[in-house]
Amino acid sequence: HGQPRGNERGHVSEITIALLGRPLVRWRGQPAVFRTRKALALLAYLAAVPGPHHRDDLAAMLWPESEPAQARSMLRTTLQHVRQALPGDQARPQPLLLAERDTLTLARQPDLALDLDTLDQAARAVRTASLPELEAAAALYRGEFMQAFQLNDVPEFDHWVQSQQPVWRERAEAVFTAWVKGRFEGGALPQALAAARAWAAADRLSDAAARWQMQLLFALGQPSEALRLFEAHSAALAQALQTRPGPALAALAERIRLQPAPQPLPLSAPPAARPGHPAPSLLVGRANEFASLIGQLHAFRAGDGRGQPQAALIVGEAGIGKTRLAREF
Repeated sequence: HGQPRGNERGHVSEITIALLGRPLVRWRGQPAVFRTRKALALLAYLAAVPGPHHRDDLAAMLWPESEPAQARSMLRTTLQHVRQALPGDQARPQPLLLAERDTLTLARQPDLALDLDTLDQAARAVRTASLPELEAAAALYRGEFMQAFQLNDVPEFDHWVQSQQPVWRERAEAVFTAWVKGRFEGGALPQALAAARAWAAADRLSDAAARWQMQLLFALGQPSEALRLFEAHSAALAQALQTRPGPALAALAERIRLQPAPQPLPLSAPPAARPGHPAPSLLVGRANEFASLIGQLHAFRAGDGRGQPQAALIVGEAGIGKTRLAREF
């Protein structure tokens, strides 16, 4: 992830700003060195939130305890630190940092590679993007937005970072889901499992990533591995968040415990490619829907809507498995 990226014209990006995971900035392939954390915070904010931004607003956010004039002065100094980290930018015909009298803007130039833009575009086009495009976008998600980066004396900035994390986690989930599902539906189960593991490595507390891994391990004839993964995921959630897996994931684990293990599949062939060997009995391809039904049942039994009838409607084209899904439930 640390290598400079090329743009659509095949040129190496002059500046790379990676904010998904620990912030990483490269200038012409070399790591940019910032004199202060606020200099990096300023560049990250300008990159993540399209401008222009009024200088007074930026100064008030980054130096909330200072008088306006003093805050403006420190903003000018910090801007100079950003420019020192990006040597030569102001000498270019179209500098990335546009400093007007009252505003600051990070211009979206062709030689700027910003991971946020790439992931956002892929998340908006998951239905039409190719698998290589989804894989490339997913690879940019190295962890939470600005992971482990804080300005302890600037609560407003830290709150902004925290508010952005679920937004980018959701977009990453959409891209990872489309990538894993595309591999799965193409019959490439080992590749789908590798994609799900890459997802879990980037977001180790994701129930969705764990669910896909468990489903794929079961489909590949490894139910014990699927259950071990569930236990490890449960322990990680308990340690990090003092919580448990969601009802859908717990239902999937219970389902795997009760199902007879399918025969291990050859790593080069999809399930349907083996004559005489039925598909695994766990609703492969419909496990998410099955888990959703189980989750609703758990919620009903826990008291949500107690005393009121509940219904679930299963809708889809003929032949896609509605009857079997309802019968299994």
